[in-house]
Amino acid sequence: MAQSRGELITWIQPGDRWQPEKLSRQVAALAAADDPQTAIAYSRVSQQGNPLPIPTIPPDAPSATLHDALRLYYHWQTLSNPLIRREAWLAVAGEGFGLGISDLFCGGWRMAVALTQQFQAIALDESLVELAPWTTPTLSQWQQLRQALQETLTTFITPEDPQDRQSKAQHNLDKYLLARALCGSLTPDLAAEVPPILKTLYQNDPSIQYEGALIVETYRRLATGDRLNLSDRWLATLQVTPTPLITVVIPVYNGEATVAATIDSVLEQTFTDLELLIIDDGCTDNTAAIVDRISDYRLRRLAYDNAGLAASRNRGLQEARGTYISFIDADDLWHPQKLEAQYQRLTHPPETHANLRSLYGVAYSWTDYIDESGNVLKPGSHLTLDGDALAHLLLADFLESGSNALVRTDAARAVGGFDESLPAAEDWDFFLKLARRHFFVCVPEAQVYYRVSASSMSSQLQQQEAACLTVLERAFSDAPQALQPLRSQSFANLYQYLSYRALQPPLTPDNCRLALGFLQNIKGWDSQAPRYQPLLTELQTLCRIYQDNAPRLAARLCDAGSLTPQVEDLFQYTRSRPYPAISVIIPAYNAQDTIGETLESVLAQTWTDLEIIVIDDGSTDNTVAAVKAIDDPRLKLFSYPNAGQGESRNRGACHAIGEFFAFLDSDDLWTPDKLESQYRAIVEWQPPANAESLYQTRQPAVAYSWVDWIDISGRFLQRGCEYTSNGYVYPKLLLSDFIAGGSNAMMWRGAFYQVRGFNPDFPPAEDRDMWLRLAEKFHFVAVEKPQLRYRQVPTSQSANVVRMERSQLRVLDAAFERAPQVPPFAQNPERLPAYRAQTYANSYKYLTFKALEGDPKPQQGRLAIRLFWTVLQYEPQLWQERRFVIKLWLRILITAFCPQTWTQAVLQRFPTFPRLHGDLLGYTKMDVPVDAFSDA
Repeated sequence: MAQSRGELITWIQPGDRWQPEKLSRQVAALAAADDPQTAIAYSRVSQQGNPLPIPTIPPDAPSATLHDALRLYYHWQTLSNPLIRREAWLAVAGEGFGLGISDLFCGGWRMAVALTQQFQAIALDESLVELAPWTTPTLSQWQQLRQALQETLTTFITPEDPQDRQSKAQHNLDKYLLARALCGSLTPDLAAEVPPILKTLYQNDPSIQYEGALIVETYRRLATGDRLNLSDRWLATLQVTPTPLITVVIPVYNGEATVAATIDSVLEQTFTDLELLIIDDGCTDNTAAIVDRISDYRLRRLAYDNAGLAASRNRGLQEARGTYISFIDADDLWHPQKLEAQYQRLTHPPETHANLRSLYGVAYSWTDYIDESGNVLKPGSHLTLDGDALAHLLLADFLESGSNALVRTDAARAVGGFDESLPAAEDWDFFLKLARRHFFVCVPEAQVYYRVSASSMSSQLQQQEAACLTVLERAFSDAPQALQPLRSQSFANLYQYLSYRALQPPLTPDNCRLALGFLQNIKGWDSQAPRYQPLLTELQTLCRIYQDNAPRLAARLCDAGSLTPQVEDLFQYTRSRPYPAISVIIPAYNAQDTIGETLESVLAQTWTDLEIIVIDDGSTDNTVAAVKAIDDPRLKLFSYPNAGQGESRNRGACHAIGEFFAFLDSDDLWTPDKLESQYRAIVEWQPPANAESLYQTRQPAVAYSWVDWIDISGRFLQRGCEYTSNGYVYPKLLLSDFIAGGSNAMMWRGAFYQVRGFNPDFPPAEDRDMWLRLAEKFHFVAVEKPQLRYRQVPTSQSANVVRMERSQLRVLDAAFERAPQVPPFAQNPERLPAYRAQTYANSYKYLTFKALEGDPKPQQGRLAIRLFWTVLQYEPQLWQERRFVIKLWLRILITAFCPQTWTQAVLQRFPTFPRLHGDLLGYTKMDVPVDAFSDA
């Protein structure tokens, strides 16, 4: 330094090496800096060609200065790294500043901390400095290093620093010393220095709690004397964030009975980079002593005068240093992975547009309820939602408590924290304010355990009612106009919940008096209350009995009268979704004779969270009147000029607000469990074991069932289709339309819009075209039982076989135009000719069947000649079934050229003849042999 004349200063230590571009890159970085305070350029460091495995500071870490980061750990590693402006050096060190022995041992750590306290630095994200390989030190060398590092650390980590920063810095120093000791074979005297450090770290460093395998492996290597080479693994455990990533706040008032268990559930989290603030809200019991006995550097107790739960949470929010914050009440518990899972979901939200990812500000988990002993009583709502949560929160607080969410701290502060004027429901109000600005993301696992206390007193229930009404009135006054229709259901849900709370045992006259008012309010708000009027009547009767009689006498009266209503049954009618889960879309044209029965099969579904949209396609009969005669608030009717079935389905989708669409023709019927079975098949789907890659990258978006055929009177005719294929069904669906009708499938609305709905130019085969386009992009899942009763009507569109043939050909031609871009043909184009031939053969088998269905007429037989001949042209292998083919030809020729009375007589004389056209469907091939590819 005394002899140097350059404007920029750097060093290189013996054994270290620079990449050829090291100086040029650092000089250029400093030259490009506009800020005169930017005086240092440094880069990443490698060893033996690989970057040192030191954790990087997460991009979402609290805004800590480089100075703070360097005090925690010297990630520059060596004097060979930084390039420094001379004037910065002189400003910090003066003319007499020198590098002592301690500085050389520590690689210039003290110098780096002093410089970054006054000047800014530029980090180059590339490895430009190669460290000299570490060799196993002697005991003396290692002790000198330890003393130098410890002395250096004490110069800039002081008692005024937060306890967590002091502890992290000391633990990092110990881990670094282990890394230096364990880089090769150990001498016995150096090996004796390792166990005390291991013990100290395991006892005092929470980040090592879950590194038991590393501790054991280190002990194992010490016992065997093998070359250790554990340096990288110990460096990977370094803690590099100067302030915690997550702040956890526990507000507590006289919580001596439960606060220790709550604190344990936080300190035992697998995510350890946290601070825990205990907000002592003027406790007068033994809470403070219990907390103060817990030894963990991450915990701080802050004592205040009593101000209530909301004020205590706000005090914690004000003191928080973490990028994220989570609150937990002093009697609740967390699953050990709660914070880690929520942090991962919030920092890696669902795939969406890049501009939307920054909107995610809240993560939550499912809640289960526990009793005072910690035993699980019942699951919570377990509602899973990613994205815009405002509409759902207006209906109910599905987070279920203030102990649930992980929130970006800046987001929590921006909405003003918790409203301290609310005596209850302040957490619901807080979540609603967040939902107006931020997206939510869910961890679909029960990780929050909400402790249920003894039944509420009437004064508490009245207080909760008033607070919830204030929250809802405020929320709806700020909500968009599109969400105002949710108001009535929101208040109905509230009074269902309050009724449940009021009628928890032991029943009291005051609570029953309140419950009567709550139950009456349900009737006033819920338009569907008449559906469960018997339950409401039973509950009101129970309340009146307990209101007017002593509890023991009331209980005897109820037992004598078999009056045992279950207040929990109210929740069956709580609407937790702002929009129905399923939209049933029914196109109808002149359907007065069947539409009523079709609608009855929908209204009888076991799945009730639905809407029904009937699209009147210009009917000229009494279809509209028949629909209007049905009184159900879920039923909506829209009338349009006639445009056909495909366009009517698309029109229905424009009105639909459900998450899933299910289409139903106006003459078909469903079994009562059809919607529920298909919905659960989609949402509960799991990839099979040893799943192909396509299973892993796609989710099912379509569910379908088997089909039964019925006649015009609804009588069973025969099984229509019972073929099952799951997952990537496209190759199978190309060969044959095993969905078998537009009334079968249920699909995710997003999938419907991605394929742009039905193509109205393909009637009556627009449904097969839709299934093929969906199968190109999405998985299908089957419900293996007949749930569609498909009506065979001679006057239906499908009866027009010639029209059907033209439509099918157009659909298949379009599909095979797209096929070269779709698996498996994109990878194996040689398969296409064989698939094409088999697909057309299968289609003409079905057309032949349709031509021969019904009363035998000569024109049908003549049409069947052409259709069946086409089958044999595409699939000459069918001639191998010579006996069947000849008999079917006889049936076709007799139908085509004999009088109808003769044909009927032949069909009656030979019992197998009437079934031959149906047997033809049994020869539909759902596979193409591999050898057919080369033949084709």
